[in-house]
Amino acid sequence: MVKKKDSSSGKVKNANVPSKKKFQPPNKKDSPSHSASSSATRHHQQLILDIYKTTFHSVLFSPTFTTTLQSVKQALFDRDFARAFGSPENLAVYAARYSPTRSLCYAAILTSLQPHLDAISSPTLPILSIGGGPSETVAVASFLASTSPTPTPTLSATLTLLDSAPWSGPVTALTTTLTTPSLPSLPPFLPPSHFTTTFLLADALTAPLPLQPTGAPVLVTLLFTLNELFTAAGVGATTKFLLGLTGAVAAGSLLLVVDSPGSYSETKASGGEWW
Repeated sequence: MVKKKDSSSGKVKNANVPSKKKFQPPNKKDSPSHSASSSATRHHQQLILDIYKTTFHSVLFSPTFTTTLQSVKQALFDRDFARAFGSPENLAVYAARYSPTRSLCYAAILTSLQPHLDAISSPTLPILSIGGGPSETVAVASFLASTSPTPTPTLSATLTLLDSAPWSGPVTALTTTLTTPSLPSLPPFLPPSHFTTTFLLADALTAPLPLQPTGAPVLVTLLFTLNELFTAAGVGATTKFLLGLTGAVAAGSLLLVVDSPGSYSETKASGGEWW
């Protein structure tokens, strides 16, 4: 047997004896189940993008798309939302360009919250989306479609969207694509009985909240909206709105806020803090 000397310690060790290695658990990312899950997720995400491509095909391939997009971007940079969202063409271009990635983000967030959403579903999940439009429409449909592997999901939703920009056209177009066959390669995401959308053109700060009189818990979303309310209406009016919202919803309701950090990324309402 050949022995090898460790020059650093002067000790003699067996060259033929394998050195001990620390146990390393198998990498879950390399497991077949993880690979299958990742593949299903990517397929589902591609379907979301295909929904937008199908719905706004004529918009995406319009010769005026780039020009209109630049105009919308400039209006957003100037924080002139009336100009950015003031025409059907601008709304369609915005939805085709910016809403797909937001839908992917919102859908992932909703999926991570499924246990909480299941708790207020019976089995229909009522949702009030303040400042909502195309992004929320597709995200909620995506969440419903991912709750069950069968063609008919176990969960349904009624989605009410309220915004001061006239998103009715894009929301209706997307809902149609999501619930009816559009192309042989793009089957409907959901049966119409499991997903209904209602769009209300109104100012959230002054309009009565469209809550169901049943007193059932509801999911309220403010997705990239809260900071805009603070900026446009100020702290006082927005805080009053939040207090009114807190008092109007039924016990057990959920508030989902997604926003970018800004001057008003923290506010106090109803004796607590909403972040």
